[in-house]
Amino acid sequence: MTGKSTQKEFGDYQTPISFAEQVCELVSEYVTDSPSTILEPTFGLGNFLIACSTIFKNARLYGIEINEAYYQHAKGALGGNSAELYNADFFSFNFKPIINSLSKNEKLLIIGNPPWVTNSTVSQLEGGNLPQKSNFKELSGLDAITGNANFDICEYILLDLAHRFKSFSTTVAVLCKTSVARKTYCELMRSKVKLSKATIYKFDAKRMFNVSVDSCLFTFSICQEECGESLLHTSLFSNPASKRASYSYTDGKLVPVKEKTTALGEGECEFVWRQGVKHDCSKVMEARIINGQLLNGYQEALDIEDQYVFPLIKSSGIKSYIISDTDRRVIVTQKKANSETSSIRFKAPRTWDYLQIHADDFLRRKSSIYHNAPIFGMFGVGDYSYSPYKVGISGFYKNPRFALLSGNRPIMMDDTCYFLSFQHYSHAYIALLILNSDLVQNFLKSIVFLDSKRPYTKKVLQRIEFAKCLKHLCLLDLIHTERKLNLPRRVKQSYIDDFKVLLQGGHSFAENPQMVLSL
Repeated sequence: MTGKSTQKEFGDYQTPISFAEQVCELVSEYVTDSPSTILEPTFGLGNFLIACSTIFKNARLYGIEINEAYYQHAKGALGGNSAELYNADFFSFNFKPIINSLSKNEKLLIIGNPPWVTNSTVSQLEGGNLPQKSNFKELSGLDAITGNANFDICEYILLDLAHRFKSFSTTVAVLCKTSVARKTYCELMRSKVKLSKATIYKFDAKRMFNVSVDSCLFTFSICQEECGESLLHTSLFSNPASKRASYSYTDGKLVPVKEKTTALGEGECEFVWRQGVKHDCSKVMEARIINGQLLNGYQEALDIEDQYVFPLIKSSGIKSYIISDTDRRVIVTQKKANSETSSIRFKAPRTWDYLQIHADDFLRRKSSIYHNAPIFGMFGVGDYSYSPYKVGISGFYKNPRFALLSGNRPIMMDDTCYFLSFQHYSHAYIALLILNSDLVQNFLKSIVFLDSKRPYTKKVLQRIEFAKCLKHLCLLDLIHTERKLNLPRRVKQSYIDDFKVLLQGGHSFAENPQMVLSL
């Protein structure tokens, strides 16, 4: 009933009737019993409503669906069942008739399988299945117009419904990505919605929908009175009685209940973690050295000045702990974000001509961060980008491997990576050993969710406080880390002492070439 592009726009993964029945049975046994009213906000072919009519026989059924073909199919499939179906867009739907039909004491169940797609994906497909633009999480600054403002349509729908129906005895049970369930739970807790029975029941989405993403049945109930500490539990759909782990919402983040005591190295990082360069124009701005030639993404040979060309490390390039070069290159057009780029014309005319030839690629960039910016502008650039030494990590990979980057020219990282900048090799080297120590590695693995697309973010990394780590790490611990990383013996107590001076904001000793060579 729908093509691939339409499926992408609407996040359209129809639930088999057999699975919908299993979901309803689980909800009936473990979450809520005998709801008087059931609402499915995006009912698709109607399989959940059909299953509900069997499991919850006396409930009134309401459903909303934007796709007219689906609406007609569900209408026919439900037959004589008393379901009030609306062929309408959820984002402009008038909920007043449904709200007015509810009494204070009756139980409402919101169930279904909302779209598995983000607002940015819909925008890229030039689709219209979107809510009106609003900063619904009350983000500020760049967060409101860059990555942090990107959200799953399912998350928006769940938050919208929870706030609309929080005055009633409401239970929610939806299929969604596990990351969406966690974000929704955190946002509801942040906005002080009283929750109970919040549980993630994980299931195999590859088998069910042929999509490779960590997925779950997410359930929660809204309390009208205080209901004690609300925890988010995890379990298996195949064994719902079992509890695998529980989390509390503490200081704006999810904390494993068994790890609720502060980790030894947790605090506020003394340095600022930075994200790598962002340009959204990889075929033009990035190149590789192949047989001695610099070739861009169009396989064009580049004849440009070296002045604006730097080595580039992407997530896939972090394969060793010490990196001094790479076959990738990136053109960096600015010293700082939003600074002018027109001077390239005079400083590097061949580079300017090359950029002009590909100007259309830059004009096609859709992100709003480039609006009113120089045509060849980029983000993630500053003095820190040009530091001689960096310690960086991929945000994507499950294993938190930190690498030290130093070469003849500053090595840039792309925007899938995060890094700290240093002026002295010894400082970077000590940071490298601390970050790869068992203490920090175990701490990071205890606070991240490895099924997230980007487990290691700036917010996570900023929780590592080096001074606290060094209260529990001595020279022997760092020597142990060197051996674990298969690095030659370099670390000395004097380097650790000097790093502590740096942490206190003091002046470290001047580094000379001999010391650099000795490291």
